[in-house]
Amino acid sequence: MLVVLVLCGVLAGCDATDPFGSREREDVSLEDQFAELMRRPSVEEITRKYEEMQAKVREVLSASVQLPPWTRTPDPGYSSCNDFPAVDAWDVKRDYLDRWSVDQGVSPEQWKVLATKFKEVVAQWGFVAPELEVDKEGFRESRAGGEFGSKAILSTAGTKVILSVDTGCHLTDKAKRRGTPLTKPTY
Repeated sequence: MLVVLVLCGVLAGCDATDPFGSREREDVSLEDQFAELMRRPSVEEITRKYEEMQAKVREVLSASVQLPPWTRTPDPGYSSCNDFPAVDAWDVKRDYLDRWSVDQGVSPEQWKVLATKFKEVVAQWGFVAPELEVDKEGFRESRAGGEFGSKAILSTAGTKVILSVDTGCHLTDKAKRRGTPLTKPTY
């Protein structure tokens, strides 16, 4: 069953926690889509939570294989959420947290330690791993999937180790406080 869910997520981009099942979201009303998003934390809340997770991952990984200090690279920010097409793009977004990297290559043995520790830490925040595992010379990646379509990714290529996280789709604080969808203008 886990293999089917993993393949579903990797190949089709579907979310095992999708409350709408196999129905296309276009067939789901604005009210139902908005109600689903109201049950989730706001994008600002989930971003803070996942930033705490990133800090813990960095701490554990650094201690496990003696990594040098991590460098933060601002990410492009956010994108709209095509998962909820009826909800106004001003109300819902997917946040891409800043990426963190270490300028140091790791041996295959070190990668195994890093990938194992990564999976252990992100599991404490509800992420299931592996959603995707790549282990070939020159590129390694461990991807874990969380609720709401979120992703945590640890990868290494060449002389870098990179940690990145995206939140999945969430309403903004403003939309959650309002508690109702924006009305569409009529022309």
